[in-house]
Amino acid sequence: MIFAIEEVNTDPALLPNISLGYRILNSCSSPTNTLRAALTLASSQNEKETASGCSPPISAVIAEAGSSQSLAVAGILGPFQVAVVSYFSTCACLSNRVKYPTFFRTIPSDYFQAKALAALVKHFGWEWIGAIQSDNDYGRNGVLAFAEEVKKLKICIAFIGTVLRTYPLDKILKVVEMIKQSTVKVILAFVPEGDFYPLMKEIVKQNITGIQWIASEAWITAARPSTPEMYRAFGGALGFVVQKMDIPNLNPFLMNINPYRNPSEPFVKDFWEIMVGCKPSSNVLDTGAAKICLGNETLMDYTQDVFFNVSQLRVAYNVYKAVYTIAHALHQLVFCRPAAGGKNVKPCLNVSEIHPREVTYHLQRVNFRNRFGDDVFFDENGNPPASYDVINWQLRNGQVQHVTLGHFTSTKNGEFTLSIQEDRIVWRTGQMVPASVCSNACPAGTRKAQIKGKPVCCFDCVPCAEGSIANSTGATECTACPQDYWSNDKRNECIPREIEFLAYHEPMGVALTAVALLGASLSLLTMVVFIHYRETPVIKASNSELSCFLLFSLFLCFLCPLTFIGRPTVWTCMLRHTAFGVTFALCISCVLGKTIVVVTAFKATHPSNKVTYHLQRVNFRNRFGDDVFFDENGNPPASYDVINWQLRNGQVQHVTLGHFTSTKNGEFTLSIQEDRIVWRTGQMFQVPASVCSNACPAGTRKAQIKGKPVCCFDCVPCAEGSIANSTGATECTACPQDYWSNERKDGCIPKTIEFLAYHEPMGVALTAVALLGASLSLLTMVVFIHYRETPVIKASNSELSCFLLFSLFLCFLCPLTFIGRPTVWTCMLRHTAFGVTFALCISCVLGKTIVVVTAFKVVHPNNKPAVGQFGPIQQRIIVCSCTLVQVIICILWLKLNPPFPDRVFKYSSKKIVLECNTGSEVAFYAVLGYIGILSVICLILAFLARKLPDNFNEAKCITFSMLIFCAVWITFIPAYVSSPGKFTVAVEIFAILSSAFGLLISIFAPKCYIILVKPEKNTKKYVMRLNASRKYSLERKYQIHNVFTIPVYE
Repeated sequence: MIFAIEEVNTDPALLPNISLGYRILNSCSSPTNTLRAALTLASSQNEKETASGCSPPISAVIAEAGSSQSLAVAGILGPFQVAVVSYFSTCACLSNRVKYPTFFRTIPSDYFQAKALAALVKHFGWEWIGAIQSDNDYGRNGVLAFAEEVKKLKICIAFIGTVLRTYPLDKILKVVEMIKQSTVKVILAFVPEGDFYPLMKEIVKQNITGIQWIASEAWITAARPSTPEMYRAFGGALGFVVQKMDIPNLNPFLMNINPYRNPSEPFVKDFWEIMVGCKPSSNVLDTGAAKICLGNETLMDYTQDVFFNVSQLRVAYNVYKAVYTIAHALHQLVFCRPAAGGKNVKPCLNVSEIHPREVTYHLQRVNFRNRFGDDVFFDENGNPPASYDVINWQLRNGQVQHVTLGHFTSTKNGEFTLSIQEDRIVWRTGQMVPASVCSNACPAGTRKAQIKGKPVCCFDCVPCAEGSIANSTGATECTACPQDYWSNDKRNECIPREIEFLAYHEPMGVALTAVALLGASLSLLTMVVFIHYRETPVIKASNSELSCFLLFSLFLCFLCPLTFIGRPTVWTCMLRHTAFGVTFALCISCVLGKTIVVVTAFKATHPSNKVTYHLQRVNFRNRFGDDVFFDENGNPPASYDVINWQLRNGQVQHVTLGHFTSTKNGEFTLSIQEDRIVWRTGQMFQVPASVCSNACPAGTRKAQIKGKPVCCFDCVPCAEGSIANSTGATECTACPQDYWSNERKDGCIPKTIEFLAYHEPMGVALTAVALLGASLSLLTMVVFIHYRETPVIKASNSELSCFLLFSLFLCFLCPLTFIGRPTVWTCMLRHTAFGVTFALCISCVLGKTIVVVTAFKVVHPNNKPAVGQFGPIQQRIIVCSCTLVQVIICILWLKLNPPFPDRVFKYSSKKIVLECNTGSEVAFYAVLGYIGILSVICLILAFLARKLPDNFNEAKCITFSMLIFCAVWITFIPAYVSSPGKFTVAVEIFAILSSAFGLLISIFAPKCYIILVKPEKNTKKYVMRLNASRKYSLERKYQIHNVFTIPVYE
């Protein structure tokens, strides 16, 4: 930095006649020390270093190396508008212009490094990698940015280990164990060298090899880990570093460092002692036992030291560029033009007038090409263009070399290019590019099948289904073959389907053709024979003409199969079925004709044909009284005697006991003399029983026993709601909708009709409470009318109070319409009356609330015109208009879809619940919603006015009553929806009574208490005393002497 500043000061074109100064503070890589140094710089903004007073304040700060330290500096100096230019802080979080508006850097952001690392991983086809991050802003933000980039490329991160230089050994060993147990072969280490070194030593100690390491720029070129010992585990590591540069004249500048030339130079004495090995003789008093320099020592004997090797400058080049960017920004600020190489330029701004904010402004717009050909500028986030070298660890001559094998460059439009000389890379695993996948690529003929619970890189390979293929490796889905194709055995190619038809050349086709031709030949040959012998008796007897037709049709039938053989075409398809149908129809027609001829000829020549005809129609009664006839099948009528074996005189007698006779129309009669039957069981008149299962009693039905005859069955009780009122029923009959089965299931009884009746305990209780509330409302109204001239009644607006009490009286009467058997009129009345009365009630409360608020405005010194703006007329308008809206809603409800009595069967199978169907759910909830809107408005106004200075201020009472009202109706909705049957009505009545009592007690109980129990407070003197205290509070609040009294509306 000092070299670059001196170079700027000697440049006649850049800042002519102006010299840059500097102040160096050491942060020791500690965020705490960095914060202290930043505060020191910020506090010295107004200090003057020389007596001339021309030295400007600090223009910019070059800091810091670590991202965590830079976060501290940028956060502290940002509010002071001091530009911070970092040379080695890469955390992408520093690009946040909202948090760090004055931060710039000459090293690319980790955002670009994450893109470069992701591009490197993608370039070599690695899909399964591990990551190591440092437990600070640099590591966490770097790995986060890298993870976002590789996610877009479908690359999976198997694990993320965290390390830090201050971690105990057990945490380091956990990361080592994570690496050993993982299957990854490629690991990214996004860690500063100091934090990564303890892990590196442990990996070498445990001889973990075979891993390809990817490095961030923070450690890939670091000197400490670049040893042959570390190379055993980390050899072949790949990473990115910022570009290197050989700065001319830097080596002579370093060689000329001498503590005797300028003893006040910072760090020179410490550097001399480390490099030469002795303390300068000018510092003898502080040497103690240290070796003292003779004064003739030079650095020429140490030219081979790594400190003087300026050919691999990377971080130093970033510092060099940082100094020049600040110098160019100052040049633009002081001379109002970019540095163009001219010498005769005049300043347009005094150096003492430089402000850090202006330096930051011009620093954002710096754009120049330095002496090395690099374009230097910053984007909108303060980042320079990204440019990295690809570095590979190689062992040459026993030393670890950082060999450059490629480049990564970004452009202003966000694109990038990555070029790598792959043939020069030395891999730790050998000459082949190491593979790192969770699952090998699926071969052709298979597809990926995601393994549940694992990343997308881990999958199984599943063979494609029949008829689908995957003709490339790594396919995610199988492609279905076209309709005319099918998959081969390997499922990697679609092959044409085999075309199958009955061909002439195949054995079956040859055989069928031969048989068909043989049949045709035989038909023709037979036809020739019939034609030749047509005059012979045999041919004449067989109807020669029909026989020839039949033989010709058979000839055509034998030729038909030839149209079925061979590749189907349009003509053969049309011909084969039509020719088959026509020829066989002709053939069968000829046979039918020959058959009719034969039958007719037989009938004409048979002598008994006429007898048969008349025999079929015989019907007479013989001399024994029997009817003789034949049915259509030639059968006589059935006639049987019923015979019973009886023992008479030691002989078995066949005793005729009855008859069975059938009639011509298929009916029959059975007559038996049962009293003469002798049964084997010995009883004369007892018929023996013979059943597999006894008849099922009433209330049960037959249930067939599987595997047994229909006579064998079980008796199953009928289900609920169905009956069997006769024995031996095969099915149970469902009861009508209004009925239910009795316990024996042999009869239907009417269902119980349920509604909230006056005579039941719940109805009595609710009626009593409703009448009590109505009585209390009327009693309170009487008290208010009787004491209307007292101060308390006047202060509470007696007219609105009476309106409110009247509406509460109606509200208490509303529940009476909900009790009793629902009818058309009660159903329409209950909901509309409820809606209108409660709207009137809440409108009155709203009017009272507005009166209280308006009354307070009257006493406010800035609201004198408010007096009289809300009098009785306005109050009546508010009450009537708010109620009118609810009336309109109810009229529309009754007109369009009114409530009606309904029978509900869903709650219980044994009960019919009579209830009022709302008709329109929308209208019902519109009524409730409107009441809710009025209640909320009233609650808000009362809550805002609850602390107004008035002894009789009703806002507190209204607020409490509205809280009760809203709480009741908010809990009403879920209770109403979930309550069955008559309890739904009870819930609604309870909500009406609870909210009405809440309004009555909260608003009117305190006033009745004063009127009836504490009459001494119901005086004008008591009211005036309280108004006096309010007057004092208002005077203190507004510092005025005019106090207006609250008007009392009568």
